[in-house]
Amino acid sequence: MKKIILLLPALFLAATSYSQLLISWDVSTIELDVGYLAPYSVAGANLEENVNGGDLSLGSGVNPTTSAAQYGFKISTANEQTTLAGAITQNHYIQFTALAQEGFVLNLSSLDFNGETTATGADDIAVMTSVDGFTSGSQIASLTGRSAVGSGDFDTDASGFVSVIDLLASKYQNLSSITFRIYGWNSSGSSGSTYIRNLGGTNADLTINGTTAASAVPEPSTYPLIFGAATLSYVMYRRCTKRVS
Repeated sequence: MKKIILLLPALFLAATSYSQLLISWDVSTIELDVGYLAPYSVAGANLEENVNGGDLSLGSGVNPTTSAAQYGFKISTANEQTTLAGAITQNHYIQFTALAQEGFVLNLSSLDFNGETTATGADDIAVMTSVDGFTSGSQIASLTGRSAVGSGDFDTDASGFVSVIDLLASKYQNLSSITFRIYGWNSSGSSGSTYIRNLGGTNADLTINGTTAASAVPEPSTYPLIFGAATLSYVMYRRCTKRVS
């Protein structure tokens, strides 16, 4: 009897890594009070090939910054908050997202940005994610007190968070999407700004870094294709066994 070797179609792709930058934003050409409307969405750029997109936006409880080459918010005097919990409740944040293409996942490595507050902007800053939840105590990085942020910088370098924000933990791997928020509180005037700033030129001012990989679990939309391939393979197998029996 002939030995039959049946090669089933490959239903799952092996994980493959790509470039380190997944999505970024350059705020050098942004002026939020000119041509933008709430929630002041700005699409991400420099997308890794398996990233579907992402947006930069503001929480519903803030006013936009009004200077060029920055993206951020101001808080009205009547709505100033003194705690992170208050900032969360009042939606005082900058938000940005990343979404993988269907059939792929995000494996994150780090978060990098140029941040700053003016003299009457937020004294306290916290970075939060949809993975950890948007509740007080679940922040993944924070700076509290004006002395902690020096002249007001909250960059992911020695002037603020010391280094890029590490996202190598397993909970930030194999994600179809993720949302980040930068909350600010303890501002002291309605003209105070908390924002992502441009350092000159058109280099990225905010980046989500990592790799993408083929998803180990097929998307629901691919189930009919998988079922069809499996059925076809079975029919071919039955025909071959009849011929050699």
